[in-house]
Amino acid sequence: MGKEAAQAIINVLKEGNDVGITPDGPRGPCYSFKAGAVVVARRANATMLLVGAEFKSARRLKSWDKFYLPLPFSQVIIHCEEIDPKAAEPEEIAARLMEINPD
Repeated sequence: MGKEAAQAIINVLKEGNDVGITPDGPRGPCYSFKAGAVVVARRANATMLLVGAEFKSARRLKSWDKFYLPLPFSQVIIHCEEIDPKAAEPEEIAARLMEINPD
């Protein structure tokens, strides 16, 4: 995450808005957690909400991120967990995120 982008996101968070960040970035590598999201949350004094999904039936795309596309009428279970980024190290957050995203 670039410095300007990070500052823009911090400003949005400080205004009371929510943002979503994909922690492996737009180009990957897949599942490689980058600490930029933690740095932004800490500087904005914001709580992080980790989100994961579990599904019964899905198609896996042949893209760099191996994206899953749940099939119609598939049961999808969403896992959410609030994390205080000041109380956890990026490695701990990355491990927890992997735990709530079973695939």
